[in-house]
Amino acid sequence: MMMKGCRFLDEKEIKKMLRNSDQVMKVFILTGLYFGTRINESLKLTFKDFQGKSIQINSSKGSENISFDIPKKLKTEITKLKRYYEKRYPNYRLTDSTPVFLSRQTKRSLTRQQISLNLKVIQEKTGIEGKIGSHSFRKSFVNKIYEMTDRDLIQTKMYSRHKNLSNLEYYIKSSEETTLIKKLKW
Repeated sequence: MMMKGCRFLDEKEIKKMLRNSDQVMKVFILTGLYFGTRINESLKLTFKDFQGKSIQINSSKGSENISFDIPKKLKTEITKLKRYYEKRYPNYRLTDSTPVFLSRQTKRSLTRQQISLNLKVIQEKTGIEGKIGSHSFRKSFVNKIYEMTDRDLIQTKMYSRHKNLSNLEYYIKSSEETTLIKKLKW
C-alpha cells in the first residue's frame, strides 16, 4: 500500500475521528498522533510498553529508536482500553505481553487490513474527504512537530525518526503563502 496518497488531518478532523471511534481505534489514533508511529510500530505495542512514564518506540524502518513521555490523556485511554477488553473478553487474561490492539477473532494484534477497514468506517461516519489511512496520523504528527519547532527540519527529523531530510520533506505540508515576495528589497 502506497502511503504517499494519505494526507495529514487538521485538528477539527482529528477530533471528529476520535469522537466516532471505538476505544481500540481511539487509542490507535492517539498513539500515531502522540508518537508519530508507523503502523507496524503501533501494532507491535503491548500493554507493558505503556506501564512506565515513557514509551520506547522501536523503528520498523531501521531509523533511530526513540523514547517519549506518555501523555496523561493517553494513559487514561489505555486504562479504559484495558477495561473495555476485560468486559468484552471476560475469559481472556490480559498480560503485559498482550497486544494493545487486539483482534476480536484471533486475540492477537490487529492486522494492517483490519486497521484500514476500521479507518474507512470512521471516515464514512465523519464524512471527512480525501485519502485517510494509518499513515495520516504520522503525517499529522510530523506537521504538528514542524510547526511547534518553528519549522526546524533537524528537530522535526529527530522526532519523526526519518533517516534523511528528503524523506521528511514529503511529510511536511506545503504552503501556498507567497507573502515573502512582498518583503524582497532589490
